[in-house]
Amino acid sequence: MKRKPDHSKFIWSLPDKPRLEYLTLGRRRLVDIGAKVANFEPPYEYLKNVRAGFDAEVRFMLDRCLQGDALACAARDAWVFREQNWFKGVSLEANEIAWRDFFVAHNDELQDYIRKDYPWRSFDPHSTDANRFERDPKLDEYFTAAVVENLGTFGFRRLSRSFKSEVLSRPMEIKWDKGTWSLSMAVWLDIPTLAHRERIGMPFAMSAGSFDHSLASNVEKQLHAFFREYGKIFPDVLSAMEETIKDQEAWLVATNAK
Repeated sequence: MKRKPDHSKFIWSLPDKPRLEYLTLGRRRLVDIGAKVANFEPPYEYLKNVRAGFDAEVRFMLDRCLQGDALACAARDAWVFREQNWFKGVSLEANEIAWRDFFVAHNDELQDYIRKDYPWRSFDPHSTDANRFERDPKLDEYFTAAVVENLGTFGFRRLSRSFKSEVLSRPMEIKWDKGTWSLSMAVWLDIPTLAHRERIGMPFAMSAGSFDHSLASNVEKQLHAFFREYGKIFPDVLSAMEETIKDQEAWLVATNAK
């Protein structure tokens, strides 16, 4: 199959306004999935009882919303609005107020929740555990196993600096940054030839999908739990990405025709 042209340099050379318009177009369909998950709309009702995939703060907020907490539901709605209107020049002040009000009101409960269900995120200033400050030397091994076992059926194979799949009309990659001065690894999904990059946790109510990888954080368990759930939702991600590719290519044709 003939390779499609690489538009990434052109996209990054665009003035701010059209480039932001393009980037907004690129993230819209994944945000739509994240918004449905945030409200546990069909077919994502099953995620009401799933923790893996979600950031601690997002999962805590959604759990409280399921319990009928009005502040939590307002924070969730504001969170969805924020992601749906990112790069659009819309005021997000109300969003920040709703988010702040909820987490100020429930800060103690949130910290208890993190200590119980996301212990690698809990920081004890009096801890003398040296493992908290040492990188897990098996991170690459665990990461590769988690991705290949759960996404190998979608064509992903390990390269030196990415996992790559060619099941879509353009190559798709999973990339990461282990952090030079931190012990947290950021992971994202990338369509390099369209300068399209989005955080891996986006489908889970716009979570980040980052992984603490100190020796004390059990990163193997984190990675396998995340990618097990990601593999279940990934067919919807694939569909969204393919439609996004079509949208972006159409936008590029229209832009170049002007």
